[in-house]
Amino acid sequence: MGSADAPGVAAIFVSYRNDDDPYAAAHIHAGLCRHFGANQVFRDCVSMSPGTVYPQAIRDALAHCQVLVAVIGRRWLSAADAAGRRRIDDPRDWVRIELATALRRQIRIVPVLLDGAAPPASDELPGEVRGLALVQVARVGQRSLDVDLAALADDLAEHVPVLAHASPARAAESVGLPSTVGPGGLPAGRGADWRVLVAAVVVAVMLGLFGYLQLRQGRTGGLPAPTTPAVSSPASSSPPSDSLPSDSPLATAGPVKVRWQGTIGLSGETDLDQVPPRSNGAGSDIRSTSLYEVSTASDATAIVSWPQPGTPSRDGCRTRLATYPSEYIVQNPPVGSYLCVRTTDGRVARLRASGLAQTGAYELDVTIWELSSSTW
Repeated sequence: MGSADAPGVAAIFVSYRNDDDPYAAAHIHAGLCRHFGANQVFRDCVSMSPGTVYPQAIRDALAHCQVLVAVIGRRWLSAADAAGRRRIDDPRDWVRIELATALRRQIRIVPVLLDGAAPPASDELPGEVRGLALVQVARVGQRSLDVDLAALADDLAEHVPVLAHASPARAAESVGLPSTVGPGGLPAGRGADWRVLVAAVVVAVMLGLFGYLQLRQGRTGGLPAPTTPAVSSPASSSPPSDSLPSDSPLATAGPVKVRWQGTIGLSGETDLDQVPPRSNGAGSDIRSTSLYEVSTASDATAIVSWPQPGTPSRDGCRTRLATYPSEYIVQNPPVGSYLCVRTTDGRVARLRASGLAQTGAYELDVTIWELSSSTW
């Protein structure tokens, strides 16, 4: 048996139940990856590549991890199979196997209770996992997600020796973030200091360019006659400044055509690769399971918020999707805000939150671009 700091061995095992709240588990997994690095966190559906023999891979991960994070929602204990039998009562239940293995190995177990979930009582659990009822729980809530995840990460770093040496800089590099990150994957520090710095650099460059042009005009025949500067409205502003330089590895060879543009009402699952977008079962990209919520409907789909003012271009969305880990679920996107999506087929889509329609569906203004010849 190897140690958790050996290459390819994750120190944290995220245990969750698909019948409970897998999207919360995805959020917790993403937060721990941002803090410790993706190589230190195991979650079955993202840590195993296609073709992996999953029973053995899960057992290997359980044999080498140093802490098991058990994500427990309101349906964790009551989830039942087709015959109505509680899954936790089945000795073949993977969640039960994961907990029993951790208890036998006497490694640290951290039950993470989601909103509305109660810690399972000893008499509600099978004998081999009743020890779970004696373990102090942590809580992660929807409204305090960033704060709760930070507290969970700090606790793990304090009590799991190998995680104490997982630096935020190394963690950021492993998931493609800046070397210093704060909640939500944005650069740490005071609020918008980094945005102010970028704005100052842009202004300095523009002033320098203006001075150069003025000097050049003076050398070739004097300055032009003064003119009244035109005032542009926000609606007629220049194209978004997030376009990539032509030599960027993510820049496209030329303009990519818009595949479809329009407004959709998101009240279930929607496949953005269809024209027009519509429900497509397992092939869907995004979903809304409650009011004011947009989430991914497939592990092959990614969604990120656009934090900057203005409308993102295709290249801007593509850069952010390639740089930041998927948020999986976006709660309460403000009206007028933008989301960037990578579809199952690899297209880039831009969503603008429009609010609720009279039907109760969440309305989104959608732009979907055709596939380009360049890769992600």
